[in-house]
Amino acid sequence: MKILFVTNNYKPYSGGVVSSIDAFCNELRSQGHVVKIVTLDFTGSPENDQNIIKIVCPFRFFYKHNPIAIPLFMQLQLRKIIKLYKPDIVHTHHPFLLGVAAQNVCLQQGIPLIFTYHSQYGLYATHYAPFFKKIVRFCVEKKVKKFCEKVTAIIAPSQSIAHYLKKQKIKTPCYTLASGLLPCFFHKKREQKKSKKVFNLLTVGRFVTEKNIPFLLDVMKHLDERFVLTLIGFGAYYQELQKYAYQICKLSTAQVQFIEKPAQTLIAQWYKKADLFVFASTSETQGLVCVESMAAGTPVIAVKGPGVKECVKNDSNGYLVKTRKQMVQKIKEVANNASLHEKLCKGAWKTAKEYSIKKSTQKLIAVYEEIV
Repeated sequence: MKILFVTNNYKPYSGGVVSSIDAFCNELRSQGHVVKIVTLDFTGSPENDQNIIKIVCPFRFFYKHNPIAIPLFMQLQLRKIIKLYKPDIVHTHHPFLLGVAAQNVCLQQGIPLIFTYHSQYGLYATHYAPFFKKIVRFCVEKKVKKFCEKVTAIIAPSQSIAHYLKKQKIKTPCYTLASGLLPCFFHKKREQKKSKKVFNLLTVGRFVTEKNIPFLLDVMKHLDERFVLTLIGFGAYYQELQKYAYQICKLSTAQVQFIEKPAQTLIAQWYKKADLFVFASTSETQGLVCVESMAAGTPVIAVKGPGVKECVKNDSNGYLVKTRKQMVQKIKEVANNASLHEKLCKGAWKTAKEYSIKKSTQKLIAVYEEIV
């Protein structure tokens, strides 16, 4: 098949959406399908990858260290791209901007449009709206619902999101399909964790409000110096989080270290090195980083929320908690019980095998074929 992925968010950005797109595209191509990625031109530099098509964006600037690109005539540009490549399927990953332009063109030309519901859009909007948060959330959710009702099919990354869409009375066909893991994160053989004086905690994610990272720094205040937390990511709140950790929480650089935007291969090594993965976001649709951690045999202690609760199972591959106190208790419990830790490590690695990108891509192809 000829498949066109449309996304507002792609490299130089990173994160769950980008990882999902890369994993699926690479596997689809390996199985003989032709896949092009249409995204915004964030840098203005020539694109060397023939599989990436950049929408012309005459206005580019940085906001809080993040590149922003503003396109013109998106629909016209997309119409030309679709006319040139003649895709069997257009798969969009956002309900705004390029997603809307793709929807309009696909409706005009009778091309099936798939939409992956990657984020809790209304909830995210409340994190960034300076005021009238409830009104903003209502408007965003209404707009997203309208978008969902005009696509051919929706892919929900978890049962939680599928259930949410059903509650919204969206009648568009919905398929539950979790994103698969990039090969660099998947370890075919699990290495047993070696006991040592330092117990390494790890979190990976964007340094933004909705990831709830101060929660983890508050937890560190109640753990002794045996515990070390490494935070890997990037984002607008990088400096603010450092200030919160070192100046407000009074944590030392030996207890807490920040690593900004390392290569994926290095992140994979950090997953292996960690003894526990800790996660505080309650706005995830899947919690892909939790599964990436499990693929290295590293169990997870996470705040209970949609998406995450479907991959983290109590006393099997980690624990779900609701409060800081509960997370502190569980971290100590696992750290002080070697047999429990080993049991959770085995369970984590076993869980990750269900997120093979080959399995996920086969399911995605089945959806495409059914729709076409």
